[in-house]
Amino acid sequence: GGDPPQPHQILTKLPAMLHCCRKAVFAYIVSRQRALLPPDSPLDDGRYIPAQWALPLQAAELAAHVQAAAEAARKKGRPAPTYIVKPDGGSQGDGITLTPDPCGQRSWDASKERVVQEYVAQPLLLDGLKFDLRLYVLVTSVVPLRAYLCHEGLARFAVSDYVAPSKDNIRDVHMHLTNYSLNKKAEGFKHSDAADGGDDGSKRTVSSVFAALKASGQVEDVDALWEEIGRLVGRSLAVLQPILSSARTDQPCFKVLGFDVLLDHRARPWLIEINDHPSLRIDLSWDEPGQYSMNGLNSIPSPVDETIKVPMLTDALRIVGEVVQRQGKGRRRRKRLTSLPRQGGDAGGVYGTLYHQVQLDESE
Repeated sequence: GGDPPQPHQILTKLPAMLHCCRKAVFAYIVSRQRALLPPDSPLDDGRYIPAQWALPLQAAELAAHVQAAAEAARKKGRPAPTYIVKPDGGSQGDGITLTPDPCGQRSWDASKERVVQEYVAQPLLLDGLKFDLRLYVLVTSVVPLRAYLCHEGLARFAVSDYVAPSKDNIRDVHMHLTNYSLNKKAEGFKHSDAADGGDDGSKRTVSSVFAALKASGQVEDVDALWEEIGRLVGRSLAVLQPILSSARTDQPCFKVLGFDVLLDHRARPWLIEINDHPSLRIDLSWDEPGQYSMNGLNSIPSPVDETIKVPMLTDALRIVGEVVQRQGKGRRRRKRLTSLPRQGGDAGGVYGTLYHQVQLDESE
């Protein structure tokens, strides 16, 4: 329903992106491209995107892999690898399971779409806690594919000290999962009034966490780590580009995506998933005892969320304005936006923003 968009209007969505970001769909796209490309293609170099399978479509391939991996681990005297199983359309940590035997698991409906990933059992830790990174990527074009990575984001911490998966702790979601919506309900969750999340907040700025990792000697070169993350983003989007390009329209579009990234014990980045609708909330919400809601009936400001998301969105719109202006569309209307000085000065990225253009490897 509603009137169609006018030629001068810019849409905050990319055709087909929502579908491509579904966990099982993305897993299947990756596996199909790996099957079609030569064995020595970059997509097969074992970096950035962990092995994953879409269920029930790839149940046979998963079973063969699980059996081979378990046998290889047995010969080396090691425990079988652990896998993480997620509902295809799930969010906020709902329905996630860790198991060494995803094929023998009977706690879910086998007909429902799910994704199985190899679990990164040796994550990089800070103060003994596992964490992941919510990073923001602006896509302004699919033909050619043009994207920008924001060099700031959220680091989200688990609340229990991390121990490698075992039968004794494999169900401890507050140790193994970093989902904010799960951990904010835990007793150990720490809210901070500091703009960067403080030294022990359960949500912190990525820049403060990278600084702490460098100070502890766990990350040698922060700029090099950002470059590696940029390659992860470029590879992930290159996987989707054939589908996105086939669905493109002449309507100007852009999209801010949420990339969830995990660093392993060697500080190598791994893609967890891509979110088409990353949360833009800048508050902490919760339920009091006896209250039950999806997002929380009570809230207080979250300085760390505001510190990250307001400049992130402001800079994203500045870039969109610059892109549209260069294309000669909406020149007069966008000129006022892009001529405004950026608060805090030049952030070092394109147009003085927090964003850095992602280099896309054409061989992907």
